[in-house]
Amino acid sequence: MSTGVNTPWWCDSELHGPIWIPYLMSTGVNTPWWCDSELHGPIWIPYLISTGLIAPWWCDSELHGSIWIPYLMSTGVNTPWWSDSELHGPLWIPYLMSTGVNTPWWCDSELHGPLWIPYLMSTGVNTPWWCDSELHGPIWIPYLMSTGVNTPWWSDSELHGPLWIPYLMSIGVNTPWWCDSELHGPLWIPYLMSTGVNTPWWCDSELHGPIWIPYLMSTGVNTPWWCDSELHGPIWIPYLMSTGVNTPWWCDSELHGSIWIPYLMSTGVNTPWWCDSELHGPIWIPYLMNTGVNTPWWCDSELHGPIWIPYLMSTGVNTPWWCDSELHGSIWIPYLMSTGVNTPWWCDSELHGSIWIPYLMSTGLIAPWWCDSELHGPLWIPYLISTGVIAPWWCDSELQGPIWIHTL
Repeated sequence: MSTGVNTPWWCDSELHGPIWIPYLMSTGVNTPWWCDSELHGPIWIPYLISTGLIAPWWCDSELHGSIWIPYLMSTGVNTPWWSDSELHGPLWIPYLMSTGVNTPWWCDSELHGPLWIPYLMSTGVNTPWWCDSELHGPIWIPYLMSTGVNTPWWSDSELHGPLWIPYLMSIGVNTPWWCDSELHGPLWIPYLMSTGVNTPWWCDSELHGPIWIPYLMSTGVNTPWWCDSELHGPIWIPYLMSTGVNTPWWCDSELHGSIWIPYLMSTGVNTPWWCDSELHGPIWIPYLMNTGVNTPWWCDSELHGPIWIPYLMSTGVNTPWWCDSELHGSIWIPYLMSTGVNTPWWCDSELHGSIWIPYLMSTGLIAPWWCDSELHGPLWIPYLISTGVIAPWWCDSELQGPIWIHTL
């Protein structure tokens, strides 16, 4: 408030985060998180509660996120979150307050999250979030803009997020995101490794993704992901098509993902993803091409994605995807077939993707996808079902991916 901003965090539906509800409750606000369609994120727990699910997230050591502290309390773990500089997240302050710890969040450059600003304001601390390159989060830019700070997010390689590129583009910055090796993602995995967690997911930096849904299904929750418009993901369209839903993904500006462009093209929609500043994701390269950037996606081994081949074909590039062990994806097989390449996908442990099973079927390969820990992807369940395999995808810790809902 010392900065002159009139609308605190929890009063603005535009500012999202995982712990505003507790704060909201304490302030007497009547509309909780999961009641506001404007607030998106990890809201399955409230939904879980409303569905009567017996085993909530924090009861399963396999499912971690923003509320593990309650689980920590119930298990008697001795080292609370806020005592370990390696453990970052949005909920430790409330816990910290209840334990009487003297060093609040905003005093430790190692502890980052989206809620310290409101707390900072109430305590009179002079150094706001956006002044400390060690403190990252999703709402400092709006706050920064309203306070007149001169150094925007994209000027600090330590500050990462999903919307700096559009902003960067609009101001003419020359170094795009993918040029900075300092831009990584969720760093909680390293800590999990150091604690000796047994779950393969956390021990293997290669296996990332939302796996709570499989657990949700196994606990008897009746409403799967694709039935709740509040729960978004990258593969609901295929399922949507098979269920006869009338409003496809690309028709709802609230639902974003990585595969709507191809579908959009085939339907004749006029405004592609990269033309809408509101829609961000893994195919911004086409926008990059349109802006005159010289290094296209497929020329940088660091930039991988699922739709560059079609673009590659239309541009006449000579080195197809499957020739570069660094570039993996889901549609090279069709291209491979049309070029007469002799080494099919499933013969190369370096090339993994989503459609080798159909090819495998046509070649008579004996070892199907789900039998090879080296080959993981989104399509083996349909094959698994047709072969009578008993253990579904989410029962095999070796096979993880984003479209298992497809077969539920």
